[in-house]
Amino acid sequence: MQVVRCVAIITRVPTTFAQDVASTGWRTAAGEIEFDLRRADPALFDQIRRVAPIDDAMAGLHAGIPLPPSSLPGEHGRFYRMANHTRSFCCALAAEVASPRALFASPVAVIKGVEPLLDDFERLAEWMRRAPFRQASRRLADHFAIAEGKVPGALTLAEARREVAIALEIQRRHVRHYGALARLPAPLLVHRLGAADVERCVAVLQRHLSPTAIDRAGPLAAAGLAVYVYFYPTAPVRSTYWGAPISRPLREHIQASLDVEAAVRGWVALFVRLLYLGFLPYSLLNTGLGACFDPGNAVMDGGFCDPDSIIPIEQLPDDEFVLESFVRCMTILRDTVQQHVATSDVASFACQRYLDQRVAEALASEARPGLVIDPRIARLLAPSSYAELRAATAARPPVGARRA
Repeated sequence: MQVVRCVAIITRVPTTFAQDVASTGWRTAAGEIEFDLRRADPALFDQIRRVAPIDDAMAGLHAGIPLPPSSLPGEHGRFYRMANHTRSFCCALAAEVASPRALFASPVAVIKGVEPLLDDFERLAEWMRRAPFRQASRRLADHFAIAEGKVPGALTLAEARREVAIALEIQRRHVRHYGALARLPAPLLVHRLGAADVERCVAVLQRHLSPTAIDRAGPLAAAGLAVYVYFYPTAPVRSTYWGAPISRPLREHIQASLDVEAAVRGWVALFVRLLYLGFLPYSLLNTGLGACFDPGNAVMDGGFCDPDSIIPIEQLPDDEFVLESFVRCMTILRDTVQQHVATSDVASFACQRYLDQRVAEALASEARPGLVIDPRIARLLAPSSYAELRAATAARPPVGARRA
């Protein structure tokens, strides 16, 4: 008797964004669409299409934003929130994310600002009222409201609009001159939240913020809250996650893909490209508000997040302001790199010399036809004579005195 063996072939059927959301059991919410990249800049949207399957997720996110059960970190299928990301979570865009490596290597849509819509927003507000900001004695809620002019745990419509505007301008210039997207956020969507959602957010904050903080945050929230969705080419794992307490799947991903030298070269190349494109990654206007390439925003893939510190050089008031801002940029870049080496005067000196060489290399490798670094910065980077050195370091009167 012949025995016939049957082998079952199991084929994984691709799921849609809507099916993936439904499988989590999460609620969805939608607001008034303020911005849609498909309408605002179809050519830039096509650039994203070239590197990620974005259409299905974009349609789903346009119809409704998925709402996680809480603001706590963790992984839920293709959705995940990383530790310390109190205002954002990620949706992996790859078709297959069965393994942690595939999940975190996938391009993502980052969804920022849903927290006031979550069931545990009250818990989040109370935690921010108690948690210290980094090593400072000021609490998180007070810091964001008083020092940064933000609504703790929420995203204002004005903040979303600013991020969209600067990210759009950078990505457009970058694509024009470098032929591809920069390793920076690319805006996708902005939903404006309804009046009832704003009122609920303000009511929660009034119960948990100090009087000074609520005096600052209340009017900001009342002017409008938003959910902002942007594209990033991989999991936006910040450089401060190296060695930090994180989930096991994320830790395994970092251990498998960590390359500090490649990250540093990526940061320097992007830093220099921004200079060539006419931007400073940070200016003194942003003092106390962070920078897109500080340790909390530099991404382990060599990119930057939170581009709102980036500013067109042409918008800065005068030569002195430009030069002092650029010197501060170099200091921040050195501090971001030095967190991965020893802390000492010798280490700081060696780190600066290492960066000087990487910047010099990038000035050559990232040059493109039609792009010229602002001559004031170029002279500061490489004074070619003693006269230029004297000119770059000459004492100047204060800004106000020069204008008097």
